Amino acid sequence: MIELNQVVKAFEQEKAVDGVTMNIHKGSIYGLLGSNGAGKTSLLKMMAGIYRQDSGTVRIEGTEIYENMDLKGRTIFMADSPYFFRNLQ
Repeated sequence: MIELNQVVKAFEQEKAVDGVTMNIHKGSIYGLLGSNGAGKTSLLKMMAGIYRQDSGTVRIEGTEIYENMDLKGRTIFMADSPYFFRNLQ
């Protein structure tokens, strides 16, 4: 299960995600809808452990994902516009 509890993420003074709480059960399919800049990608990046939330918790199977290399090794995030470091192109 993926658990988010009162998750907040801001960039400078702009809150991208503000107090999101949700539980996603194994086998469930969810969709995120919202206009550009609504925080969808920021939320997904926190769920994948790419971004650290400013406050709140993001857990997968009861474990915090940020800085958890084993858990990140089993998680995939596909960006709509991939970025590659110059030495990897």
